Amino acid sequence: MIRRGLALLGALAAFVVGRVLRIRRAHAVRAMRRAGVEDPEATVTAMYRNLGRGLAELLALPPELPLEIVNEATLSAALAPGRGAVLCVAHTGNWDYVACAAAARRPLTVVTKHLSVGVLDRVWQRIRTRRGVRLVAAGSAARAAQRALARGECVAMMIDQAPERTRGTTVAPFLNAPARVDLAPALLALRAGAPLVTVFPRRRADGRHQAVVGVVHTPPPRARSASERAPLHAQPARARSASEGAPLHTQPARARSASEGAPLHAQPARARSASEGAPLHTQPARARREWAVRTLHDVTAELDAFVRANPDQWLWMHRRWKDAPDPAAPLGATPADAT
Repeated sequence: MIRRGLALLGALAAFVVGRVLRIRRAHAVRAMRRAGVEDPEATVTAMYRNLGRGLAELLALPPELPLEIVNEATLSAALAPGRGAVLCVAHTGNWDYVACAAAARRPLTVVTKHLSVGVLDRVWQRIRTRRGVRLVAAGSAARAAQRALARGECVAMMIDQAPERTRGTTVAPFLNAPARVDLAPALLALRAGAPLVTVFPRRRADGRHQAVVGVVHTPPPRARSASERAPLHAQPARARSASEGAPLHTQPARARSASEGAPLHAQPARARSASEGAPLHTQPARARREWAVRTLHDVTAELDAFVRANPDQWLWMHRRWKDAPDPAAPLGATPADAT
């Protein structure tokens, strides 16, 4: 009964937004036609209906939030060692319902933007935080997200919005047009040594909710030398002096060179290798960037396939292709300072 009432309320909201106000309806129809979606007019009406229904559900969340996780074994395997994961999600199905339902099962941090209307933003944020969703603002989320991953939690990041910058992005094909894609989810996974997993919300025909788990993308292993992996006590005895283990300033003067104790950047150039100064868990910049670009291309292709299979469940109202390069430009170009 409640589900039926929410569906009717959603249909009313869809009529007002999509038929009366026609908010970005023409934009959505054009994007659907370019992507080859059958009957764009009917599909965009269904999209507005799903959006209205989702809003009604969010405002009337029940105490228990049923959620079916499709391919749950895949996600469980990625999280088995007790580590966290970066979840690449999108505005599909009822994404906020799924976030609240997921947070009831496992700690979840969501990287979020703020709505331009203050009162609406406060209501939206409050609904999610009361359901256990931890929110961090996009643009200043790096440290909080890394701490959450270190605690073995999941961090969800949207991948279907146009970035507000060109740095740290790549260009990938999406629904028959080039789109700029943010590399932040892959770079976060690299820094934390955490798997990156696609999870797309979907509404079933009966109105119930699913979280569809896709591919697990594992970042390259930590680049460490054999001597760095071995503990000091396991190194050959001849490599250790009596003063080893003592703070540098307490060792005999003859055991210290002129440059010892100085910051690394102040030491002679010949004493530094190309990889010094980089965190041990990261690969050289080129390899790191290549993995991030390749992964986000794959993730975007996954979302492309999901949207084509469920065209009424994605938010086509987004200006997803704004600031995208000319369609004739080569896809996959990445700024030199992407990382």
